[in-house]
Amino acid sequence: MDAVEYQRFIEDMVAWAVSEPTVIGLIAVGSTAAVTRDPDEWSDHDVFIVTTAGASAWLLENPSWLPDAERIVFWHNETVDGRAAVYNDGHLIELAVFEAASMPLLSVNDYRVLVDKSDLSARLATFERDTTLRAAEIDTTGSRRFRQIVVQLIVGLGRDARGESLSAHERIRGQALTHLLSLVRDFVPAENDTALDNLDPYRRIELAHPEICRRLNTALTAPLPDLAETMLQLLEEHLVDRVPAFSVESLAAVRAVAARL
Repeated sequence: MDAVEYQRFIEDMVAWAVSEPTVIGLIAVGSTAAVTRDPDEWSDHDVFIVTTAGASAWLLENPSWLPDAERIVFWHNETVDGRAAVYNDGHLIELAVFEAASMPLLSVNDYRVLVDKSDLSARLATFERDTTLRAAEIDTTGSRRFRQIVVQLIVGLGRDARGESLSAHERIRGQALTHLLSLVRDFVPAENDTALDNLDPYRRIELAHPEICRRLNTALTAPLPDLAETMLQLLEEHLVDRVPAFSVESLAAVRAVAARL
């Protein structure tokens, strides 16, 4: 979707929310908020809608209130409060609908309140602050994630040797890689001022750490033992003095398993 159409879509949603008496708030989140980054042609729309009591059910059941609803090819129940609409050109909108009185504790980073008929701005500011605090309090030293990388590499290599290839890929290319990227995000100085995502370590990591990610992207097409070795090397080069739990003995144990393959 080009920039003009993207903005027109948002403007249509704002006009609908303003005119709909059961809607008391419309919040853009992620790239839709255009806070730390602007949406591009590949961006979907991400929004929260806050309603009066008893009004959320109909919005969750029927997408006819969305802009260009006649072009929606499917309406997917992602969560109890969340839905996804896919349009015939592949455009995606992900949304959540909450009633004001029962609005849950939300995890938010980038957001922008587009329509506020109540005191939503203050509540969203509290959600953002609490999200930041929760993220900062999880594994503050990185030690748990370092140990998890070691464990997942050992488990993954063993399963690969046993012939459980799909499980091995999930452990190494999935869990171990996720932990490694989050350590890089949190402890390795970025090469530029790219704003990273405190909820998803994969978002924009290539922009902030191009050389590390270039090596990982190359290794991701290699056999699992080679990928594991690249991950070990990156730990040695970038995290040895930054994560208290780092130990050469742990990395040697992973390499001992790889040597048996």
